Amino acid sequence: MANEEHITRLREAIAARDITTWNKWRQVRHIIPLLGWADLRGANLENANLREADLRGANLLEANLTGADLEKASLSKADIWGATLREANLRRADLWGASLRGADLAEAKGLSQGQVEKANADKHTKLPPDLQRPKHWEDLT
Repeated sequence: MANEEHITRLREAIAARDITTWNKWRQVRHIIPLLGWADLRGANLENANLREADLRGANLLEANLTGADLEKASLSKADIWGATLREANLRRADLWGASLRGADLAEAKGLSQGQVEKANADKHTKLPPDLQRPKHWEDLT
């Protein structure tokens, strides 16, 4: 479940176009962000510290997650359609049931075949060259 203070802080940083305020707040507070089911569609989260964040079921439709730190984040059942994750750190992120349709993961860091297998996507999803498109994705196009 989402924590309203966490969502408010993140939305304020997005509105101010200054994600560093969010990152500094996290650094000082030493919190794990509880952002489950938050509506963050279209948000500019470039270089955001979302390490270990609970983003289960979050709406990240067409969000810019370029360079975001999502290591160990829970993105299960998140809607990440059309999002940009260039150079995002996805090491050990939980992507079970996440929808990655049309997402750009071509330059994502730390993404494993196992993570990709647990997610849902389509032919428009861009993967790093060392990863294979899972067979079950073909049924989702």
